[in-house]
Amino acid sequence: MEDNAKVKSKPKKPVKINEDYHYALKLYAALKGDSVTISDLVNEAIKDYINNNKEIQDLIKQNKE
Repeated sequence: MEDNAKVKSKPKKPVKINEDYHYALKLYAALKGDSVTISDLVNEAIKDYINNNKEIQDLIKQNKE
């Protein structure tokens, strides 16, 4: 999947994540201290998940055709 893919979407809405995960990510971001945000971490994890999930990639390809 291309990183710079333009996808039409509805206006952004916040995504709720588990409180424990939020705490872990917030703590990691604070300790890392290089301006990384929770959104950066979550977006990277989602990108990796999609790129490593053949079923999702196949459905995306089918939808584009």
